[in-house]
Amino acid sequence: MRFYISQEKIEKIKLFFKHYIKFLLAGVPSLIIALPLNLFLVESLGFNKAFSYGLVLCLQITLNFFVLKKYVFKASNKRNFVDSFLKFFAGIAIFRLIDWILYSFIVSFFPGFYILIQLSNVIIFSSIKFRYSKNVI
Repeated sequence: MRFYISQEKIEKIKLFFKHYIKFLLAGVPSLIIALPLNLFLVESLGFNKAFSYGLVLCLQITLNFFVLKKYVFKASNKRNFVDSFLKFFAGIAIFRLIDWILYSFIVSFFPGFYILIQLSNVIIFSSIKFRYSKNVI
């Protein structure tokens, strides 16, 4: 049995991965801020790890919205800015709440690995957040 993938389908797949890579790269600035901020809040200020991560997630959601709107999802800039931001923040906040619950649960068993767990969650949730973001920004 032969499988045939049309040129059109190949182009759609290429376009998807191009946008997905841009999406991942757009998250790098907030990740670069988030990791040291989380370390600082926990190690220097003595914040609870779960509380610190929650604060960091809110900052990341906000920063990511602006970066994604400007550099990744340019064609949809005609949408109402406030409406787009509120939908993005609310939807991503739900994903991040699930992220935060998973993070907190795993950190309770492996507290010394909280930064590695944070990075793992980035990988786990990136594809879901990409698909959602694409529809609201």
